[in-house]
Amino acid sequence: MIPTTVFIFILLELLAVSYFDIKTKKISNKWSAINIVFYFLLLFVFPHLYFMNLKLLLFVSGILVGGIILFALNIMGAGDVKLLSTLYLIIPENQYEIFGVTLIYCTFYVALSVLLYNTFKMRKKILMTIRIDGIKAVLALYGSKFPFSPVFVMAWFLLGWEVYK
Repeated sequence: MIPTTVFIFILLELLAVSYFDIKTKKISNKWSAINIVFYFLLLFVFPHLYFMNLKLLLFVSGILVGGIILFALNIMGAGDVKLLSTLYLIIPENQYEIFGVTLIYCTFYVALSVLLYNTFKMRKKILMTIRIDGIKAVLALYGSKFPFSPVFVMAWFLLGWEVYK
């Protein structure tokens, strides 16, 4: 179970991060710093849910390394990577799996929705580009990545739905 205060804190944080991510296309390092400070506070407030051990360090490091690979492949932004890795510090360990799976489903759903929406919106331009420049030129039409932090919010809402129902 996630303490209600922690759930609300993370929800408010993710909503604020998403707002600024959509507005500025950047996620400030201060959000990751806030998560780290909050984690150390949680160690004392909820010692039965939060631990400082090698397993946690390896797990969060794994998220960070995986995220750096996604960043290098231009799939995920650096701010998203840092936010996600520090977010796992303040999620109780017994919720890691459900949040991770929910995040994967939400990512797939949002990415597919954005792809289908953009394809429908640009269908005439896509057909014209295929005729003139070939199929490879179509990829350039899709432009940049979408803000990923709203996907975190969506996954967090669904996690809350699952945990508190």
